[in-house]
Amino acid sequence: MRFRLGATVTRADVPVLCADLAAALHPCAGDPAGPVLCDVSAVVAPDLVTVEAIARLRLTARRHGRRLEITGAGHDLWRLIALVGLGRVLAEGDPRPRAGSDQQAIAQGGPQPTAEGDPQPVAEGGPQA
Repeated sequence: MRFRLGATVTRADVPVLCADLAAALHPCAGDPAGPVLCDVSAVVAPDLVTVEAIARLRLTARRHGRRLEITGAGHDLWRLIALVGLGRVLAEGDPRPRAGSDQQAIAQGGPQPTAEGDPQPVAEGGPQA
């Protein structure tokens, strides 16, 4: 089953999105065995409300015995998900992260992706000379 987020998500949209997903996952609807593929490729400028919506959609899917897999997420969204500490939780639904991908690094708790100009991770004890 596919579930798609629009270009922007407001706080008022979150309970509506969850209700829509719950209705789509009703026992009489759709394929009861497969994961919910949450397509976020239309999201233009991800923010904390976007992350909240995805996290709540994941909870809704789990309440109905389904996994939520995020598809179409850009670099900025994965960085924001990692920043709020949900990287492992939200990336766990991906059955096959590609080697070296941002999603795999987040899922494994490894170094987070950095954009050019971002500070590089510093080893414990400070920078090495």
